[in-house]
Amino acid sequence: MHEEKHAAIKQYLAEKFLGCEIKQKHDFARRSQSFKLHIVDFTLLLKVGDEFVDDNSTPEIIRLFNLWGLAEVLGNEKEFGVLVSQHGLDSFRRC
Repeated sequence: MHEEKHAAIKQYLAEKFLGCEIKQKHDFARRSQSFKLHIVDFTLLLKVGDEFVDDNSTPEIIRLFNLWGLAEVLGNEKEFGVLVSQHGLDSFRRC
């Protein structure tokens, strides 16, 4: 089930950030799926919490991304990552 939702998230990101390369992996420490978007001179980092994915359908995940302005927030966070949880969007320091 996660694979289908992760594929939809990746598709959302590909549509919002045309031409970027997206790599993903599971972050066991943060209990989230990581999406690294490689854009010409920088990389954006998105982590989507496992609980958020479990608790929401694919259409609801995309609806919330749009409601919260995820693409705009992520595009402005070149030094920080963005974490998506049931509580919304949070920035975090990238290591």
